[in-house]
Amino acid sequence: MVGDGGHLQPMNTAANSAVSRGQAGFSRPLPPATLAAARSGDKQAQGEIYDLYADAVYTLALRTSGCADQAQDLAHDAFINGFRGLASYRGEAPFGMWLRQITARVAVAHVRREKPRLVTSLDAAEEQIAHSVDPSAGCDLQRQLARLPTQTRTVLWLHLAEGYGHEEIAALFGKSVSFSKSQVARSLNRLRLWMS
Repeated sequence: MVGDGGHLQPMNTAANSAVSRGQAGFSRPLPPATLAAARSGDKQAQGEIYDLYADAVYTLALRTSGCADQAQDLAHDAFINGFRGLASYRGEAPFGMWLRQITARVAVAHVRREKPRLVTSLDAAEEQIAHSVDPSAGCDLQRQLARLPTQTRTVLWLHLAEGYGHEEIAALFGKSVSFSKSQVARSLNRLRLWMS
């Protein structure tokens, strides 16, 4: 919900586990009257939009950033950008899909600003130790996703969970289609190894 001064109140992160696929939350229909009121600056209507899409926005932000605090910030930025850009929404796609694109752009911009984490042989040695100490370490998909470098995880999440094509991901990152394909292939190989 939009609080005083345009700041968003914290989201209910417990509800996020109910969102099995980020895109599903973005597909919720927005009543035209709510959109019209939000466009005119109505804070209550903006709060209704927030309530409708908060879980989906947060889930996408969390899965790409891998950090709850960063996800809160990214979700906040996505909503602020969305509310500021309401005049540019032309209705060519459902509102949730438009907001999803804004959220993806905010998340990718954050990932691009981060310095990439290099995977070294030390990482492989640490993985071996982790698996020998905790036999269930390879079975927790969420934990394994969090181990992926941020950029790799973001590309994988956008492709598999959000349904973005390789061309769309390449455009978001300003890279080639082969960049997206190789990131997805590498991350899937890594996850298979870690979860075996």
